[in-house]
Amino acid sequence: MKIRTKLTILSTLHVLALFLIGVAFLHRAIGEGDALKTRAEIEAVEAIASALACLVSAFTLLFIFVVRPLTKRLAELSAGAKKAAKDRTFRFPSIANEEFAATYAAFNEMLGTMVEQETRRVESAKLDGWREIASLHAQQLKAPLASMSLAGENIADAVESEDGMRVPDPERTFIKHRCETIRDESARVRALFERLKRFSDSAAGETTVFRAMDLIASSAARFPAERARFEFKGALEAPIRADSGLCGEALAHVFSNAVEACAAPPVSLYAEAKSRGRVVELIIRDGNGPADTASIEKAGRVRFTTKPSGTGLGLLFVKRAIVIQGGAFAVEAGPDGSFQIRISLPYASGA
Repeated sequence: MKIRTKLTILSTLHVLALFLIGVAFLHRAIGEGDALKTRAEIEAVEAIASALACLVSAFTLLFIFVVRPLTKRLAELSAGAKKAAKDRTFRFPSIANEEFAATYAAFNEMLGTMVEQETRRVESAKLDGWREIASLHAQQLKAPLASMSLAGENIADAVESEDGMRVPDPERTFIKHRCETIRDESARVRALFERLKRFSDSAAGETTVFRAMDLIASSAARFPAERARFEFKGALEAPIRADSGLCGEALAHVFSNAVEACAAPPVSLYAEAKSRGRVVELIIRDGNGPADTASIEKAGRVRFTTKPSGTGLGLLFVKRAIVIQGGAFAVEAGPDGSFQIRISLPYASGA
């Protein structure tokens, strides 16, 4: 029998016994003033009242005995809350009591959620720092890149001029190729920083409700069939509440990394959606084969890239885009050892 039921029964019996005692004493008072009442009747009422008083006392002791475990558990909850305020690793132990076991489990889940939210705030603050760095670098490199590009064009024009023709052919060809390299690299770096700047300036806008399928499909549609083949499965109808535009940019960047890393296109990309309580989890992995363990451990955590011309900032900005919306981002090894991205976004309750 549950503690709540026991307390209800004991409280009812307690009140009923007190009521009967009151009735018995009232009956006695009436009997003492009524000549028709015999002494035997009055003594019988007194005996009943005494018995009821003993019964009330017994109920009171039993009530205290039943309530004691409850007050003990409440004291443990209070003490645990104080410990958790100082130590976020504190968790309540498992107990056999089915009623309080559920309470302890809910409290532990709440503590886990608090730790997760605090971690996200820290990560978001770090990623905000990366945003400022990217923006600063973009501004600082804008003028030098323009100068380098212009210098390359001027030198290339000079080499093709009448005076430039006097330069011996091997040297002239070498200079011409170097000028073309300068222009191409300047344009590439400028485009890269503009892309990162747009991503870093992105902030979570208006949240809307959309399906996991809509997010995955819209991001995948940016890549032609000759470059990527997609396979979707899982809880694709699960509703997500977030900024669809920002989430789409983040997911498209994840797909783009896999496409660019593929040596023999098209790359196979697998996306699975799972509904896990308050979040919708998206799991993305590619068919590029096993990846280096050290690379998987670094990706999305520190500035790291496997591309010769990469900056290592892309996944950090993807992580920021997810975290600022109350989500989570992680890079791990897939079943075949390949890169696997795990993204969690808020579940749209009531949608």
